[in-house]
Amino acid sequence: MLLRTKPSRILSSGVLVMSLALFAAGCGSDEKAVISSSKNANSATSTTPADGDTTTTKKSATKRGEKKQKVEDSLGNSLVGADGAACISSAVIDSNISDAGLDILSTSDPKLDTLSSSDRREVVAVFAQCIKTADFAPLLTESFAKGVNNSTGGTLAFTSDETSCVAQELDSNYPSSGEAIFAFVDAGEDPTVVFDLLRPCMSEPTAIEFLTASFAKGGLTNAECVATSVVAALGVPAVIDGLAADKGTPASDAVSTAASSAAC
Repeated sequence: MLLRTKPSRILSSGVLVMSLALFAAGCGSDEKAVISSSKNANSATSTTPADGDTTTTKKSATKRGEKKQKVEDSLGNSLVGADGAACISSAVIDSNISDAGLDILSTSDPKLDTLSSSDRREVVAVFAQCIKTADFAPLLTESFAKGVNNSTGGTLAFTSDETSCVAQELDSNYPSSGEAIFAFVDAGEDPTVVFDLLRPCMSEPTAIEFLTASFAKGGLTNAECVATSVVAALGVPAVIDGLAADKGTPASDAVSTAASSAAC
């Protein structure tokens, strides 16, 4: 067998790094209508507190205000840069997120996948307000390449044209940056969501470099020659599908067969 390590498994750390780094974009999105509609939808079903509840309401507002800095510090340290954290923390405090949701965002390692469905909707709207979907593209390609290179010792890098293509794919596939964020959160270490964005954008030279690093990590000495042969035989989309697929599936077997048949 040519590979000791499944190429898609090589990417698991890269996908994890990418999932975190995606939140590093700053504020300034034109998607502010998303959070506005979310708040309006929630306010339509809310009721004005009775006079006896005024003190409780004020205490709750004070508590939320005190958590603003904690949210900003938490996101700035772990998920977003300082600018993004400031934008998000202000917006999330003004949103209808629950106190439990604020507690999650205030931790040193926010687990966005543990948010309730209603809090998740609020956070989706907040991120959509603060982050442009297209800003994810350079973060995605850089983090993906970094994860691969850290795992394989390779020198994978994406061109500006490839990154621009990924930006277009992000805009086409996700209605808002908030939806894009949770697509990566939900994916965890599954590389499929990343490959779906890279498939139409990766050039042959980049695919060869990527496949070379994967083959070399698996112990293949003539990795570059084999990678070049595989990409020429299958084409980039089929190669990406094969790397993302589980072992023993037709897509994965196609890459293995092409590698075994390479005249190197």
